[in-house]
Amino acid sequence: MAAERRKRVSVYVGPKLTVSPGDLDRLEATGEWVFEEKHDGFWCLATVVDGVVSEMASRTGLAFSGAECGGLLGLRVAAGGSGRLVGELTADETAGGERAGTRRLHLFDVLDWCGLDLRDLPQTERREALEMVYEVLGKNVLTEVRDRIRLVEQRKTGIHAWFEEIVSRGGEGVVG
Repeated sequence: MAAERRKRVSVYVGPKLTVSPGDLDRLEATGEWVFEEKHDGFWCLATVVDGVVSEMASRTGLAFSGAECGGLLGLRVAAGGSGRLVGELTADETAGGERAGTRRLHLFDVLDWCGLDLRDLPQTERREALEMVYEVLGKNVLTEVRDRIRLVEQRKTGIHAWFEEIVSRGGEGVVG
C-alpha cells in the first residue's frame, strides 16, 4: 500500500506560545498577552460552505474522516456563511488508548469568512472577527450544535488562578 501523501495547508496560525506556570505572572504583568485554554485534541481546519461544515483537515492537510469528526461533518452551523475556521478537535474520553465519545471543535481562529481573507490581520483583530462569526453561528444554530462547536475562552487577567483551575479539573493548561 502506498504511503498517504501529506500536503501543507497554507494558513497563518498566529503567534501562540505554550508557557510554563512560572511565566504566567510575568507575562500577564506586561499587559501585552492574552491567554486561552489549551484543549487536548488535534489542530483542525474546518471549512464551512454555505453554512455547512464541509471538510475538516489536520495541520498537515490530511482530511479527517467522518468517524474521526464524530458527526461534525455535514453539520449546519450558519445561515449561508462560508469560510475557514481553526480549532482544536477533541473527544470526551478515551477507550483503550483511542479517542472516543462526543467530538467538539473548540474555535480559536478564523482565516477567512464570506470572501474576506483575514490572515494578514493582527491576532487580536482576527479574534474579534471570530467572535462576530461565532455570534452569527449562535443565532442560527440549535443548542446541540453550540455544544459541539465552542469558542475558546480567552482571558487577559487572573491567569495563574485560571491555570490552576484548568489543571485541577484535568485540563491541559493555557496558551499565550
